[in-house]
Amino acid sequence: MLRSLTGKGAASHRDFSARVGNLNPSDKGNMMERWYRTVYGKGAEKHVTVRRAFSNTAGKVKQRVIDLFEIRSTRRGPRGTIKELKAVDGPIGNDPKFWSQFEHYLEMVRTKITTEKGKVLADRLNYVFTSPEGAKRNRAAMERMFNLAEKKDASLAIELFDGTGRRHTVNSVDELNEVMKRFFKP
Repeated sequence: MLRSLTGKGAASHRDFSARVGNLNPSDKGNMMERWYRTVYGKGAEKHVTVRRAFSNTAGKVKQRVIDLFEIRSTRRGPRGTIKELKAVDGPIGNDPKFWSQFEHYLEMVRTKITTEKGKVLADRLNYVFTSPEGAKRNRAAMERMFNLAEKKDASLAIELFDGTGRRHTVNSVDELNEVMKRFFKP
């Protein structure tokens, strides 16, 4: 099924969404991850496991599995972007597991992540909302995400797909509000 959905951009997203729309959330999430990696994340490492104690785990080691870790070359050596993909249609703002995960990913920014290519400094965090309905219903959560990232001095970007399948990347609450106003009509 993915081979027929590897076209670029909005048309690929519309085709993908139409084909997986009625799947249960788990299957939809798995298929979305494969689709996103095929279309937008070529070369990214998938399911990178991080085991460490986080500030909210009382010293206990917790395991997190990063959906995608994109590595790029810079003058200062390799740098990586942690990507967490969400195929949700409903709100996640009241889910304590979501916020715990988000806090853990914020803590990983500016730390070294062990990958197939060795240790790479993670310098960015991206959340991807592939469902236009999920994006609309999680606007307040995304605003909170930006506020928390700013407090932690962590680089956060959020990718949203609108109803036409177009991908938008926002880096602040102001950009989020502008994109929502222009492309996510109620």
